[in-house]
Amino acid sequence: MSQCRICENTQTSKFLCLGPTPLANSFLGPDHLDEPEPCFPLDVVFCNQCGLVQLDYVVPPEAMFRNYIYVSSTSQTMPAHFAAYADEIVSRFIQHPQDVVLEMGSNDGCLLRAFQTHQVRAIGMEPAANVAAIANATGIATVNDFFCERSAMEFQEREGRVKVIVGNNVLAHIGDLQDLVAGLDSLLRPDGVAVFEVPYLVDLLRKNEFDTIYHEHLSYFALRPLQKLFESRGMTIFDVKRFPVHG
Repeated sequence: MSQCRICENTQTSKFLCLGPTPLANSFLGPDHLDEPEPCFPLDVVFCNQCGLVQLDYVVPPEAMFRNYIYVSSTSQTMPAHFAAYADEIVSRFIQHPQDVVLEMGSNDGCLLRAFQTHQVRAIGMEPAANVAAIANATGIATVNDFFCERSAMEFQEREGRVKVIVGNNVLAHIGDLQDLVAGLDSLLRPDGVAVFEVPYLVDLLRKNEFDTIYHEHLSYFALRPLQKLFESRGMTIFDVKRFPVHG
């Protein structure tokens, strides 16, 4: 890794090496069992400047997310969690029926369906073509794209700025975090909010959750590095909650 994803510092300390490892969600079919399985380095480093914990090697996102097998709605836990999640966001931040909620990495629209029960205009942005097709087929308007400054500006030209942007267990998947916050800056209304759920570094360390370390999870967040990331665009973290979901 040439530099930290948040502060661009090049001084990092490696503290965990899991060796060359295949991609977690790229299962082999029967026709490929006799072929070599692609493996990639899986080493974890600590930024000595901002404190971000991150993978040293980044697999191209197209290799992991363009055809994705995880579907949120298959879990009984997540729809119940998302229903309460949508209730809180609507009660706290949505004032008008035309306020738009955009979810990045929206998967099959599990969370956005919860917003629709409140008559909120809910739109997804999902890079996996197969999963985006599932969402669109069930009535969840979904753009098949990665969230970044480019796609955010294209969305803004079509739909205008939005009141709420949400991202659930997606922030850790993004390699270019500066591009992410630039996209937020260009798409959020001046009174808009972004809400993210991320696995917590403290839980990973205290509970020895090494099995949550794989190539899709590029970053392992604590609060201080996130503050530095968002402050770089004049944004402020104003509320933090801890949930038992995903460990």
